Amino acid sequence: MTDFIPVIGSSAIKEVAYDPVTSTLKVRFTSGMEYHYPSVDHAHFLALIRQDSRATSAGKYFNAHIVGKFGARLVSKGASS
Repeated sequence: MTDFIPVIGSSAIKEVAYDPVTSTLKVRFTSGMEYHYPSVDHAHFLALIRQDSRATSAGKYFNAHIVGKFGARLVSKGASS
């Protein structure tokens, strides 16, 4: 089981996790939806959780470096699923 880590200061991303065996980035959104992104480099996971105030926001980083560049699989639609 992969532990999720809260993403501080993001209005869209609630928490993220990373499975190093499958290189899968797991993202839970504040809406409750959860997506898995396979074949994502560990560096992208670290960029999402870093607490460096000079870094871009997690949401901006996610949209620029993950969305549309890796396949996404919806695994949970949230509380209503």
